[in-house]
Amino acid sequence: MIKTKTLVALAGAALATGTLLAPAASATQAGDPGRCVGGNVCVWQDAGFNGGLAQFGLVYLNYQNAIYDNGLGVNDTVSSIYNRTGDPINFYRNSGANIRDLCFRVEPGSSVTNLAGSGCDNAISSHYSANL
Repeated sequence: MIKTKTLVALAGAALATGTLLAPAASATQAGDPGRCVGGNVCVWQDAGFNGGLAQFGLVYLNYQNAIYDNGLGVNDTVSSIYNRTGDPINFYRNSGANIRDLCFRVEPGSSVTNLAGSGCDNAISSHYSANL
C-alpha cells in the first residue's frame, strides 16, 4: 500500500511540474521510389511513394481492375507517380486515355511525389505513352 501511494504521489508531482513525458511520436518514413522497376510506370496509393504500389507498362487504359501490392484497387486512388520508362507518360482522369480527360504528363525518369493540389489526386484512371 505504501508503494502504491508513493507511485501515485510521484505521478501527481510529475504532472504538476510538467515533467511527465508522453512517448515521442514516430517519424513518418518516406516511401522508396526505388521499388519501381526500371522500364515501368509506377503509381502509389499515398503521397511520398507510400501505401500500395502498382507497376505498369507504357499503356494502361483502365485502372478499374488494377490492384496495388497491398490488395487495394488503383482506380481513382493514385497520389504519387514515378515514370521509369524512356517515354513521356500522360495520365488521365477517366479510362480510355481520352485527350479531354488529360490531367498531366510525367517526363521520362521523373516523378510526382504528391498529386495534392494538381486537381488529379485520387482521380487518375488511365495512362498512355505520349510517344505512341
